Amino acid sequence: MEQSIVQYDFDNKYVKTVAVSAFNKGQKTTLHFGPLRLSLWVLYNLNPVQNDQIYIEAAGTRHYWHDDPLFIFDDTVMHESVNHSDHIRYCLFMDIVRSSDHFKLFNFLINKLSFILSSFKGIFYKNWKTLNGLKWGQVFC
Repeated sequence: MEQSIVQYDFDNKYVKTVAVSAFNKGQKTTLHFGPLRLSLWVLYNLNPVQNDQIYIEAAGTRHYWHDDPLFIFDDTVMHESVNHSDHIRYCLFMDIVRSSDHFKLFNFLINKLSFILSSFKGIFYKNWKTLNGLKWGQVFC
């Protein structure tokens, strides 16, 4: 079955991953952080619900999705996602290479790290369905 999305089949050197997560009712992640400062996370909540129990907390600051569906942050800061509501939270997220004078080096390191970690993706994304076909990333559902 064809799973590519033709409308998003374009070259964008800064976008490394595009994904959509469905965060179930009454769930939260553990407090965690990413290992490298090579990229930024861009999150966009697709269904902001007026509920203070649906938020992301990063570096000690709570971001409520109903106040602003867009949130951009450095994955290396401590963060957690919370959904203590009766609604599923859908969020688009992108992994963007940091704008830098060292873009080529950052991009090279991200590509090498992705290759090395590709054998471990099953551990991190075991509950995710992957749709392949994009030249510059993958969509997760």
